[in-house]
Amino acid sequence: MNVISKKREVFEQLEFKGPIREVISKIITIENPTTVPATFNQADHKLPANQLIWMNPGTFNIAPGKSIGLQINYRPLNISAVDDKLVLVSKELGEFSYSLKLSGVANENVRTVLFKTEIGQSTITPIKLQSFLTRPVTYQLKIINHEGDNFYLENGTLAGTSAVQQATVDKGIDFTLPIKFDPSIIGECKASVEISDKDIGSFFVRLRGISDNPQPKGPIYIPSGKSTV
Repeated sequence: MNVISKKREVFEQLEFKGPIREVISKIITIENPTTVPATFNQADHKLPANQLIWMNPGTFNIAPGKSIGLQINYRPLNISAVDDKLVLVSKELGEFSYSLKLSGVANENVRTVLFKTEIGQSTITPIKLQSFLTRPVTYQLKIINHEGDNFYLENGTLAGTSAVQQATVDKGIDFTLPIKFDPSIIGECKASVEISDKDIGSFFVRLRGISDNPQPKGPIYIPSGKSTV
C-alpha cells in the first residue's frame, strides 16, 4: 500500500468584519508537534498587499510539544469586501496558510466636536486626528455647513488640503486639523468636515457650534477728564 501525503493548502478561514478605521482582532492557535523549537520570523510572513494586517507578536517561538495563541489584527480603511490570504512561515514547521475574508463597513461612531463663542467673535479649535495610511498622503478637506457658513478651515476657506506623513501598519500617525467657528446666527448650528483620499474614500467629523449674545463688559472706570478709545 502506498501512502501519499499532501500539503495542506489552507489551515483555516478567518473572517474579519468591522467598522472602518477600527481594529478587529482574532486569536488563532498554532501548535508545534515536533521535538525541536519552532521559530516564526516576522520578515518571513506573507501578508496581504494593500491591507492593514499585523500580528501580536510578529516574531515568536513555540517550544516542542506546545502551542501558542497568536493575535491577528485587521483595520479596514474603506467600505469593501475582499478575499485574501495570510501565510505564516517557520523553517521547522513550514507554511501555515489562512484564507481571509476582509470586510469594512460604515462606522456609525462619528466624532462630534463642540465650539462656543459669542456672535461677532470667532474661535479656532485644533481637532486631533489619526491617519492610518502607510504612505505619505495629502488629504482633501471640505467643510459642509448646514445652517449658513459658520465653520471654516483655519485660513477662512471651505476647502483645502492637509499633508500627513506615512503611518506604520500597526499604529496611526497623529495630525491636527484647525477649524474656525465664526457664527452668523445666534443659537446652535451644525456642520461636518470631510477628510478624503482617492484610495480610502472619506471619513467625517461632526461640528456643533453654539453662539450667544454678546455679553456686556464692565464696569469700566473712566478718570475725570479722560475718554475711552
